Amino acid sequence: MARLTRFLALVFTLVVSLQVVIAQTLYQIQNIRAGSRPIGVDPFRIPSLPVHAGGPLNRWTFEQTGTNRYLLHIQDAPPKVGVGHNDVVTASLFEEREWEIVRGRQEHTFHIRLATTQIFPGRYWTAGNGPNDPVTIQVAEIPTESQTWSLNSADN
Repeated sequence: MARLTRFLALVFTLVVSLQVVIAQTLYQIQNIRAGSRPIGVDPFRIPSLPVHAGGPLNRWTFEQTGTNRYLLHIQDAPPKVGVGHNDVVTASLFEEREWEIVRGRQEHTFHIRLATTQIFPGRYWTAGNGPNDPVTIQVAEIPTESQTWSLNSADN
């Protein structure tokens, strides 16, 4: 019983440590496909900024709201990250959405989905096929490669 208690305490400490690190760091989010660039937004697109690969504003912060749940923000971009017409957007006008970050099957990979009480199927961030295609929200029971992301430190 003592071993189990120590193990659970260690797991809890690791999870809390990861959550604190995520909340205090600037990140770049990038699809795992070869040649993918960090995703972000272009400045000055009104009324909303669709998130896409190669957007020059691409330094993200995470504000924890629960276990594995976050509000996401792009540094120097409109304050809310949400969904507009099935695209991931940052804007002042759209409702800010809470996102769940789930570990992927490969080491150091993640899936980002709308946070709900429903587990499957999930509504996941999905990379576009072209460099300027927006990141969309697509339903999946099992996330695909285009729905798998890496988080890289953008602190310089």
